Amino acid sequence: GSEYVTCASGGEARQRAKQKIIDYQNELKSNIGQRTTGSGCQRLS
Repeated sequence: GSEYVTCASGGEARQRAKQKIIDYQNELKSNIGQRTTGSGCQRLS
């Protein structure tokens, strides 16, 4: 999980903490091709 997200709303610190959880979930789900992103967030490469 080396990806990061930017969000239009919400505290940046909160989004960073949430992204750590999202990255962990993505690692677990990657074998079945599932990806999740936070609401109002956009993935950046």
